Amino acid sequence: MEKYNPVLLEMHRKIQAPGDLITIFSCFLGQLPWLGKVYLYFGLDAFSGYIQAMVAYSPDKYLCAEFLKKDIFPFYEQGGISIRQVETSDDPEFFSFGVHPFSSFLRNLNGVVYQRTTVGGVKTNGFSQKWHQYLKEFIIPALKRKKADYIDLEMLNQDLQQLIAQYNHGGSPESRIYFDAYPFNQENPIQRLKIQIN
Repeated sequence: MEKYNPVLLEMHRKIQAPGDLITIFSCFLGQLPWLGKVYLYFGLDAFSGYIQAMVAYSPDKYLCAEFLKKDIFPFYEQGGISIRQVETSDDPEFFSFGVHPFSSFLRNLNGVVYQRTTVGGVKTNGFSQKWHQYLKEFIIPALKRKKADYIDLEMLNQDLQQLIAQYNHGGSPESRIYFDAYPFNQENPIQRLKIQIN
C-alpha cells in the first residue's frame, strides 16, 4: 500500500527531525503586468512543513545559490538546527555537471548530502504534497488577484511573505484546515519546528 499512497511514499527515508531534509523547488507564477515573467522559489523542511520563499524574474542559478546561502542555511543555524540533506530537481538553476554556484556551495559543506529527484517532483512524507495543494488553491490565486497592482517585485514579495507567514503560523482559516489532518496532526509548521521565530 505504501507504494501507492502519496503520504507514505518517503517513509523509508526516516525523516525524524527538522533539518533532516530540505527540499528546494520552483514554481512559475505567470506573466504579470509591468513585471513580465515571475517565478516563485520555496524551501520546505520535510519534518515540519516550514516554508521559506523568494520571488525572481527568472530561474537564475546565482539567485538560487543566494537563497540557499543567505536565507535557508542561516535560518536553521540560528535555530540550532543542522541541515543534513538538501534535495532539488535537475533543473539548471539548481544543478549542472560543470561548475555551478548552488551545487558547489553544498559540496563544500561537511555532513550535508545533496541529492536530486527524478522527474515528477519532490515527495516528502506528505508535507510537499500538502504545500503544493495549498499553494495552488490559495497563494497563487491570491497573488494573481492583485496582479494589476504590482509595479515592482518588492510589492509582490511582501504579499508573498505575508501569505507564507499565515501558512507557517496557521494564521488563516484555510491553513488551519490543512493542519488538522496528516501529516500535521493539528500542529502548524512553527509548532513542529520547535524553535523561536522572531
